[in-house]
Amino acid sequence: MLVGAYVLMEVPPPADIKETVKVIREISGVKTANAVAGPYDIIAEIEGEDFNRIVNVVLDKFRKIEGIKETITLYIVP
Repeated sequence: MLVGAYVLMEVPPPADIKETVKVIREISGVKTANAVAGPYDIIAEIEGEDFNRIVNVVLDKFRKIEGIKETITLYIVP
């Protein structure tokens, strides 16, 4: 059974949010990623075999993308 999470990301200027969304969409495990208006700039839905895989995507992939300042991970409760 796969588990999932929503990840909220802050991408302050001068980062290109549209380009950042494109990069995120290419990462394995990402179901969707979209630019949004509000306190965060991007929201992504990700899934993995377990919560450790979710953590690895956030720490090893999202946090290493240039321009992403902060992430908040919201785990989906089954």
